[in-house]
Amino acid sequence: MEADSRLDVIHGDLKPANVLIFRHDEEGFVAKVADFGYSTLVVRPDRPIYVPKTAPWYAPEHHHRGFLLQDAKKLDFFSLGLLFLWLLFEPKIRVQTKDPEIESGSSAKFTVEMRMIQWLEHQPPGQDLITCVTQMLHEVSGILIQQRDDLIQFFNKTLAMDPADRALDIRGLLPLIGDQKLPYALSLHTTFPSLAMLTVELYEGIVSSYPPKTTRLKSTTML
Repeated sequence: MEADSRLDVIHGDLKPANVLIFRHDEEGFVAKVADFGYSTLVVRPDRPIYVPKTAPWYAPEHHHRGFLLQDAKKLDFFSLGLLFLWLLFEPKIRVQTKDPEIESGSSAKFTVEMRMIQWLEHQPPGQDLITCVTQMLHEVSGILIQQRDDLIQFFNKTLAMDPADRALDIRGLLPLIGDQKLPYALSLHTTFPSLAMLTVELYEGIVSSYPPKTTRLKSTTML
């Protein structure tokens, strides 16, 4: 993500399925962003960038007419905020959503996307995501006030409904999600560069949902 920001690369499809978790001898687990099939390496900032719409990981202002570079970056940042929301609160979201296989006896797979869509649809009317995330962070025990405030600031800079209120550079977000440590935590080092040392309770769902695997990265579109 940091390299993407410096090189004006729009990923275009940030979501849990495109974050691969690998075991690492020294660092425990390493997360890498994958699948650049919809990405764009911007050479001419005046050219429109067409970004795919993958539910539910897209920003509210998304449309199919193309975006200028700065606006496209803010789409990626909103997707990044949703991705972090899922990574941090997946166990809570799982508890709050109903699996149709259990409810109806269906064998249909309840995907990450289906679960997230259901959870978003059941949020209180008129309540934005930042308010919702802030409430959930206040419910987390064993977290320092500064750590909680940093994460709230991170979500304010990524999940803002108004694109003008979102960050434009991942480097401004790194201090908010970088080197903090929570009690009884495991490290999840990522390309941005870490996911702030999650508690075991919040983290265990990540490893079980995304076992280590490899994938072939697709080519990047040049503009």
